[in-house]
Amino acid sequence: MRIFCAIVGVTVGAFEVEIDEGATVSALKDAVKNKSDGAITAPSTKLELYLGKKDKGRGPWLTQLDVLQGVSDPGGYKHLAFTDAELQDVGLKSGELGEVGRRERADGKGPVHVLVVAPSSTATKIELLEDLQQQGVLQHVDEAVRQNMIDQAKKELELYRRRGEVIRNKCPEYCEEILKKIDDLFKSPHPLPFICVEGSSGMGKSQLAFALKGERPWFYWLASQVGVGSQNLYNNFSSISSQFYKFVTKDMAPAGVMVRLEADALNSISTLYFKESLWTYGFIRALLTYCREHYEAGMIHFEEKTTLHVSKCNVDAVYEACRELTREEKLLPFFILDEMTSNANIAAGGKNVAA
Repeated sequence: MRIFCAIVGVTVGAFEVEIDEGATVSALKDAVKNKSDGAITAPSTKLELYLGKKDKGRGPWLTQLDVLQGVSDPGGYKHLAFTDAELQDVGLKSGELGEVGRRERADGKGPVHVLVVAPSSTATKIELLEDLQQQGVLQHVDEAVRQNMIDQAKKELELYRRRGEVIRNKCPEYCEEILKKIDDLFKSPHPLPFICVEGSSGMGKSQLAFALKGERPWFYWLASQVGVGSQNLYNNFSSISSQFYKFVTKDMAPAGVMVRLEADALNSISTLYFKESLWTYGFIRALLTYCREHYEAGMIHFEEKTTLHVSKCNVDAVYEACRELTREEKLLPFFILDEMTSNANIAAGGKNVAA
């Protein structure tokens, strides 16, 4: 039978593989690598294959046009995890491959049957799980101390959630005003990239994130690393915070470049953000894709293990991910970055301006 395969994160179109429906997933991996024309250099055993049907195999097939527009995350597709399984038993059976006519194929509506994730220097797989019990953040801490820190972190998170609900109930007009401001910014074709809330410690900046509700989803994490000395609340967001920090660090010191100029990184209209492919963009795009596939209003907190596929991309790819949400009539999420560091090099009336 003839199946078409596409490499995740690569917008060069699908390629054809001839294979028997009685062949195994392992044999398909070998065939995919051999037919990739050098695009895949990793051993075939390192490849991950996903059935090209949307909604975990329950929806329609991906199309050639979808692939040309770019597929960045296989999260919504069925993983062909068992290498000894026959293709006909995992959804790849002759006569059931979504065949279309010549005219449809010419319009890019032909099916793509398999998504391929290959290890590369521009793509990686990450796991998010906000569970200190299963993270390495506290692995060097005494068991009794570690358990106490875990308990305190959970209590603090619940406290912030309860106080957030009280604030919403007693001061609804303030919360609604903030959410309306965010909605108004989204209406602009060129919205402000940041809203900065500045204030001394204890003023309630972090609590603000838990008082909002509204109709949009949003993500919350720390702009700095979370460690043993962090506030109890922040330990509940160490997974997503550490991944963000990792990708920003990779962008600041990419391969072949000693370090990027800090002035470029702090300038939101720098050519860095308009012309280059960045890991941070890839991270944001992966979160947007997750949001589209698991859409729910409110703060998104990864309490169950979640796998994201992150590949470097440019700002246009992020905009396209936003358009995908909009086309499905879903509200775009916003991102709350806590603990932003002040830029001590810029003075404004004797005080530091937030970076």
